[in-house]
Amino acid sequence: MDFTPELALTVLKGYVLTVIFETAVLILGLSRQHSIKRRFIAGVWLSAASYPFVIFLFPRLINPIEMETAYRVVSETFAPLFECFLFWLVYYRLKQAPGDGLARDMSTIVIANLFSYGMGLVIESFGFVI
Repeated sequence: MDFTPELALTVLKGYVLTVIFETAVLILGLSRQHSIKRRFIAGVWLSAASYPFVIFLFPRLINPIEMETAYRVVSETFAPLFECFLFWLVYYRLKQAPGDGLARDMSTIVIANLFSYGMGLVIESFGFVI
C-alpha cells in the first residue's frame, strides 16, 4: 500500500469519524469519576493508539480482501482490548482513579468500539465513500 495524499485523506477522515463515534459513547458511558475533559481526551487518545494497527499493520499481516472475516475479527478484537489495557494502565494501574468504576469503564470502551464498527458498516452499506 503506497501512502498517497488520497490515502492520507481517507485515513484522516476514517480516524475523525472513529473519534466522533467512540468519544460520544465514552462521554456518556465512562464512570462519573472521570471528568468530561478526561472522557474527551480518552476518545481521541485511545483511537489514536489503536487506529494505526487496524489501518496499517493488520492489512499487511492479513489481506483484508482475501481474508476479510479474519482481518475484521483480529482488528476489531485487538482495538478494544488494547484500548482497555491502555485506559487501565493510565487511570487504574497508576492510581489516577479509584477501582470501583473499572468494569463500567472497560465495558464502555468495548461498546464504543462496537458502535464505531457498526457505524462503519452502516456507512459502507450505503455506499458512502470516506
